[in-house]
Amino acid sequence: MDIRVENDTGTSATRKGFIEKRRETRYPTSDFAEVQILPIDRTRRPATVLDVSRSGLRLELHTSVSRGIDIQITVADQIVIFGEVRYCRRAGEVFHAGVLIHDVIHASPSASQHIHHDDLGLYVIGKGLTVPEVIKLREHLIRCEVCRIRLNEVDATLNPKKKA
Repeated sequence: MDIRVENDTGTSATRKGFIEKRRETRYPTSDFAEVQILPIDRTRRPATVLDVSRSGLRLELHTSVSRGIDIQITVADQIVIFGEVRYCRRAGEVFHAGVLIHDVIHASPSASQHIHHDDLGLYVIGKGLTVPEVIKLREHLIRCEVCRIRLNEVDATLNPKKKA
């Protein structure tokens, strides 16, 4: 059975026997991070950010974390993400945790200049950017109509509509 799913960019995909419930596109990553449980635990746990979307991310951890707790995720000393653990499941030898992003703090202020064409292309294809780059790009796109238009143009070029 083929099922058509639509993501937040308005594009749809067909997956055999799979119903996509996510409302936002996930951007795959493999960035090292450190996780702290808030507000009491000062222990930094190593983690890997597996993917990131507009409102959340998925972590790979060596230990389980409880659903509903608040955590702080530091990625490459460039960005600090505050969020809530929505789930944590065993995945072989490790655990995967879904995190709802509440707030993001950048180590250096975001530049007000427009996004480079190459970065827009990497964002569209979903490869080649780090978690801080994806989040910074995403936040810029929320504020900048010019870059949103350019993103749609890059998307149309890289993903031309097929005639039925």
